[in-house]
Amino acid sequence: MALLENYHLAKCCYLVFGSYLQLIGMKGELGPAYAALSLGLEFVTKNPQELVALKERVEGEGKLWEPVGVLEGYNKFQLLELVDDKGGHVVCVKIWKGEGSSVAAWRKSGFLGGLQLDPSESVRVVQIDGPTGEHAFVDVLIKHSPRKLAKLAALGAFPIVSLRSGLADDGSSFHSFSEPNPPQALLDIVVVKSTEVFLSSKSRSRCLYPPPTRAQHTSTIETITNLDKLGCGDLVHQKKDQNSKTHFLTRAGEYQAEECSNRAVAFVTAVLDGTVGDGGTYNVCQFVAAKPLTPMQEATALVISKPGGAAKAVAYLTPRVGAKHVADLQAFGRELAQRKNEILALAAKAAAPSGSTDRKRRRSA
Repeated sequence: MALLENYHLAKCCYLVFGSYLQLIGMKGELGPAYAALSLGLEFVTKNPQELVALKERVEGEGKLWEPVGVLEGYNKFQLLELVDDKGGHVVCVKIWKGEGSSVAAWRKSGFLGGLQLDPSESVRVVQIDGPTGEHAFVDVLIKHSPRKLAKLAALGAFPIVSLRSGLADDGSSFHSFSEPNPPQALLDIVVVKSTEVFLSSKSRSRCLYPPPTRAQHTSTIETITNLDKLGCGDLVHQKKDQNSKTHFLTRAGEYQAEECSNRAVAFVTAVLDGTVGDGGTYNVCQFVAAKPLTPMQEATALVISKPGGAAKAVAYLTPRVGAKHVADLQAFGRELAQRKNEILALAAKAAAPSGSTDRKRRRSA
């Protein structure tokens, strides 16, 4: 039960894998690179001749035309015009396959969905990441405008509001992002096409929501404990999956909590002993198979693990989450290190099921 009882262990997992406070109406933050992408992205339809004409016009204006991936065979594209650190304009272009089934389902939904918030479908939905990773233009932004992004990152993150958490259905989360008066530091990076967008994300690590406070954490544990005592097993994961016979067992709720705790202990132990970047597989959710960390998750874990170092992880995170969030992760890493003996003692007592918390190590080169 370590995850449920130890606040610092739980907070480490929240920071890396996502906070349960990503609830409807909750205020969160969007990092500088994703904010610049969201406000500067443009969706266009061009046949082959029109695309060639657009390229010629862009280059005729002295701007750099930078395609990302193959463009042939498509007629829908995403464009982003950015200003590099030397003041030159770069027009990025990549194919666009449409909004996809997740966005279409959200547009058709009523409560805090497209039917209520945007019935005319006039507001764009920007998918900042997908199953294969973050939007390809993020790397382009960082490549061309690293110093400008650093200046924007120093200002902090941008406010967003959660519309759907991503804990259900296919895992997609939706957020509202409005910036009617973008700061000059952002205007210096991209040509803004819209000041109001909806965001869609497949991960819970790019749109940032605060981890629970100690009081919120304690209150949640008390609520779960009391529900369990009252026999309300269905509300604490028991019978959550109607297709799983194990969830109907008498100890189903207990087993799930123990498994979740064991996984969390294994992960945080790797953070504390500095091996979290060694290619291990992790997941604190007892319903999901352990797998390698995403680049965002690994960088976050490394900054917590090595708050005075992890230079590459800091460089990766800063344009994506902002300098303040990176500093907060470092501060928490130092705080977590002070609790190392306490948490390792919990790890020694944890009896993780075989195979659930194995960590594969990369062979030394």
